[in-house]
Amino acid sequence: MSIVPDHLLARTVNLLFNVGQAVNLPWVGLAPAVQLPRSIFGDPGSLTRSTPEVRSELAAFQGDYRSALATLASAVVSVPFANLLREASGPFLHPGRFAGAFPNERWLFVNGIATTRSIAAVNADAVCELFRRPVTVLYNRTEGITYDLLESAAGKGFDAITESVAANLDPLVDALCDPTVERVVVIAHSQGTIVTSALLKSLEEILDASQPRQVKSGPGAQKPSPERMVAKKVTGQRTRQPANARRAVAKAAALLAPAHIGKLEVYSFANCSTSMTPVVTLGPMPRHAPWLESYGNEFDGVARLGVLAPPHGIGSARIAGDRYRRAGMWGHLLNAHYLLPIQDDLRAGTNPPSTRLEPFSENLLRRPRLLDYLSGSVPANPYP
Repeated sequence: MSIVPDHLLARTVNLLFNVGQAVNLPWVGLAPAVQLPRSIFGDPGSLTRSTPEVRSELAAFQGDYRSALATLASAVVSVPFANLLREASGPFLHPGRFAGAFPNERWLFVNGIATTRSIAAVNADAVCELFRRPVTVLYNRTEGITYDLLESAAGKGFDAITESVAANLDPLVDALCDPTVERVVVIAHSQGTIVTSALLKSLEEILDASQPRQVKSGPGAQKPSPERMVAKKVTGQRTRQPANARRAVAKAAALLAPAHIGKLEVYSFANCSTSMTPVVTLGPMPRHAPWLESYGNEFDGVARLGVLAPPHGIGSARIAGDRYRRAGMWGHLLNAHYLLPIQDDLRAGTNPPSTRLEPFSENLLRRPRLLDYLSGSVPANPYP
């Protein structure tokens, strides 16, 4: 499998080809000015749909226009050099109606672009309601949609997401090292998948510092990637280590073992990372961990940067694990264009529940493992 060479020019060329392929959408006689926004905001009406379990991002603010306008302004308006006016990255607990449920599990949610804390809470509400579990949000702050899109590109090509990774490493390390926790589930969306990839590679860098490299062949064996560069910064191997990452890195260096990664599962919506790969190999019949699962709408321009990008050659993305595509679907928002369609599929009444998410041919499973957690369920197998 090809890798992104660790050279500025090569990384720039790879990024440009990657973006070019992502925006190669079916124009069907419509101008790019129409189709590109459609790839993010979906078809008319998709933003106003709502169910008791999943409120779309816009529907959540209907009737509260002052809050809606303030949230929209924070998410959309990019003001250079206004970082002090923005909400800081970092974790916050969002239990919803399920505080105390499943004490042997930790569910973490990493938000995407143009997401204020209030929108992240709307997303977390949907996760809580669908899976009936409390969630800790690993908040990745927004700088407004223009700067967020640029930062997403930079995160893929020029390792510019260190602040969000450093601010959110603590809860992940704490959950993995807690002996009372049997499962750690990460739900990531959009730019949050880049942050999540860098978090995984940070764990790998910490493990590699104390023992022989875990993944020696296949997915995960190729080290150079933009997210890897972030991981090296967070773990103190490149430039000055961020102060807010020191406690988590020290704890992981002292306590984290490869077996802890075996209880980690990562589910990525609109995965746009350049490289998301396993961290360790476990067991007498070797399996890679963590479990990785990614989903992309066919005409989501952001998903086409990663999970739906070619796996080889210039402009490729290295996304390991099981992958699923929803054919013919437009839109990028988590609730409106990913969670609500899954809920629609499940309400069709098939047994066991299924979705129109099409598995890639090389998947280990034909049906997303994430569905086994719906409505408070637990997968029959601790690991596929």
